[in-house]
Order: sequence, then C-alpha cells, then structure tokens
Amino acid sequence: MIDFKPTIDHGKVFNSQIMVINDQPNTENGIVLVYPKTDGPPIHKHSLQEEIFTVLEGSLDIYKENTWIRAEAGVTVHIPKNVAHTYKNTSAEPCYFIYKISPKGTFTDMMSDFERLINIGKIKSAKDIKSLIYLSIVFRKYKESVSSVVPPNFVMILMAGIGKILGFKIQ
Repeated sequence: MIDFKPTIDHGKVFNSQIMVINDQPNTENGIVLVYPKTDGPPIHKHSLQEEIFTVLEGSLDIYKENTWIRAEAGVTVHIPKNVAHTYKNTSAEPCYFIYKISPKGTFTDMMSDFERLINIGKIKSAKDIKSLIYLSIVFRKYKESVSSVVPPNFVMILMAGIGKILGFKIQ
C-alpha cells in the first residue's frame, strides 16, 4: 500500500483525496487515492489541456469519449484536450493513480478552492443543493480550463447564476 498523506483532501465529500506532488513549469501533477466503490468527478473536459492517468495500484474505470476503460496497475490512459472524461473505482480495493495535466493551467487552483470550501463547510455533499451551487460557482470560475459535460455545462452556468443572485461567494 502506498504511504499517502494528502495535501488536498476531498475525501470528506468526494471520496477521493488529491495531493499535488510535483507541479512543473508546464504541467500539473499529482497522485490521487480513490476509495473502493466510489465515483470521481462529474464528466468534464479541458479545452486547453490534455490529461494523462497512470494507475499505480488497484484498478480504475476511466470514461473517455462515451466508453469506459478498465485500467489496472501500470496502465496509462491519455485524454486529449476537449475529450469528455471522468473516473470511478468500482472495485473493492482502493486505487492510486498519478495524473499529469498539460500545459499548466488552473487545475491545482480549482482543487484548492474546493478544499477551502469543504473546510469552511460550504461544500458538504454532492447531493446538497447549496453545495452544488458552490461547486457550480467554482467550475464557472475556472471555465477557461474545465467545463462540465454531465451535468451539461448550461446547468452549471444556471446554478452559478442562482448562487450569484443569492449572494453566494467563494472568496
């Protein structure tokens, strides 16, 4: 088992922990723990960046362009820019994988915003309406580098707009 001490912990809400371990001048890199039988983020795409997943331990189901790929330890999956993707762990064992996103964008900043909002109690669940509004606001803040596919991006825009009307703030 990998010794894993996350610097960004989304486990309280999203059942995965992310630790940014090696951002470089032109890439964002990290290692992720996904607990057994848990989903990853919403299906999304990066308009300016490509992403590479390499499974270190366990297995990961990766959604890429309407197809689920089962990636075991040692397998690398490349996600070109503008390709819808997500991941989940359907196995009974934890999964550890490395991600690499390039060129460097704002992914690490977005993950830090999620972490901060979780820690101050504004994001509590992926099923709570107020939490979903905050999630949408963060997605819209980083719209240049990430957009939601499922739920559709217009839903994120609408939810973020409702948050703005209601005075929700993420600063």
